[in-house]
Amino acid sequence: MGGNHEHPAAEQYGIVQQKQRWRQAGVTLGAILLSTMLSAPAGAFQGDCSQPLSTGASPTASDCLFILKAAVRLVTCTPECICEPKGSGPITATDALFCLKKAVGQAVTLQCPCVVTTSTSSTTTTSTSSTSTSTTMPGPSNTSLSVWVKKGTSYATADMAGSWRMESITAGVGSPDWSRGAFTIESNGTMSGSVTDIDGIVNNITGATLTMSADGTFTCPLCGAAFRGALDSGKTVSVITDTWDDGTLELMVVLREGGAYSQADLTGTWQFAELDSPFPDWGRGQLTFQSDGTFSGPITDSRGVVENAAGQMTVASNGVSSCPGCGPNFQGIIDSEKTVAVASSGTGSTEQALISVLRPAGSYAQSDLTGTWHLNLIRSGANPGWARGAVAIASDGTLSGTLDTSSGTPEPASGVLTIDSSGTITHSLAPDMRCALDAGKTVMICTDSN
Repeated sequence: MGGNHEHPAAEQYGIVQQKQRWRQAGVTLGAILLSTMLSAPAGAFQGDCSQPLSTGASPTASDCLFILKAAVRLVTCTPECICEPKGSGPITATDALFCLKKAVGQAVTLQCPCVVTTSTSSTTTTSTSSTSTSTTMPGPSNTSLSVWVKKGTSYATADMAGSWRMESITAGVGSPDWSRGAFTIESNGTMSGSVTDIDGIVNNITGATLTMSADGTFTCPLCGAAFRGALDSGKTVSVITDTWDDGTLELMVVLREGGAYSQADLTGTWQFAELDSPFPDWGRGQLTFQSDGTFSGPITDSRGVVENAAGQMTVASNGVSSCPGCGPNFQGIIDSEKTVAVASSGTGSTEQALISVLRPAGSYAQSDLTGTWHLNLIRSGANPGWARGAVAIASDGTLSGTLDTSSGTPEPASGVLTIDSSGTITHSLAPDMRCALDAGKTVMICTDSN
């Protein structure tokens, strides 16, 4: 489940084909980057460090995408050293992320291991020109998905006993590299089962034991020192954050299996949220599923572009769902209460996605948020990271608490969460943040640009 699993280095990753997202009308993140190039004033030449395409004062998103493609030999960077801003070869996905940090204005130093000589000349020509006007919508440099589970009154390790399924997403050096699996937990916390990574490698779970604390958080010594999770008050949904030995960051959503499932368990309207990694993007909206599994609905991405999603999903008797056309290696799972479903998609050489859908309640009130919640967040993009901790929500929505982070610097929880009667949740200090609450009112999932 992550922990001491030594995943392949980022050198292996890059975009090698158009990303197929769950929302079928979606465009690739590469296309997003190319069509929303970050503008910069003149002052550098094509061929400068991290600028295989542009001529501005700093790299653009299109340069970074080119470097990512060069890392997987889809294109050739000439000279190769200008696509190595981290300071050494060969070109890797890490170079593309380093480029992206510079492109969005972060204080990083480009260290291409070559000296590029450029010259200029000027000519005067007479020509006619036409002018067109277009609107670009730059994407965010970081996007996040957070899973909040409501704290119950009491917990014991035996609360985890039963059969569970997991889907995950990673960020940082080893991304993309999700894990998914099925396992059984005994009343003493002992786990058995297997987890499969994005490259199809199966890892058997042996000798691992979860230990539950009275506050609903749990650890797993064999899984790694950074591994920590939390269980919701309904005791059917848990969420975990972890850092692998190579620095890869992971968020896992683990759902309790619930006997037999049928196609009817998906029928109805669900609130949708998606996070992509390693390049940042999110999607959110509402999908309606018919009795035959066909779904449709509007999904808005992190640039504000609205797409009409359509497809068909099939639910097996064990709760595992499939969806042809929803993306490479798509797989979904549903919790035993049938109000929370998550899925992952992607390959080791493409963008990956973690997708969630929550079945909403008939109505909501501000009091539904009141109480203590365990938050786990993962951030993709130029500054990948995770955050986790207990957050108290007062009756007026005011947040308090302190979050641990993957960087080691604590962050305070602040601001006010407000929920409307439809279940849409907003944050007073984060205008891009939107959350949804499941029908059981124990699981909240948010997307944000930060």
